[in-house]
Amino acid sequence: VTQTKEVKVLDCTLRDGGYYSNWFFDKDLVSSYLEAMSASNIDYVEVGFRIPTAGS
Repeated sequence: VTQTKEVKVLDCTLRDGGYYSNWFFDKDLVSSYLEAMSASNIDYVEVGFRIPTAGS
């Protein structure tokens, strides 16, 4: 029996950084970050969940 192990990479930079920036990120920063993650062959990007507030 041959087993092939596949490693998947998850980046949580935006999720963790959101705790410090109250999930405010410039759109250009997010766009550049996601392009870099795509070019780096990162399998998953975790963004977290921002609870909506009135007016947001």
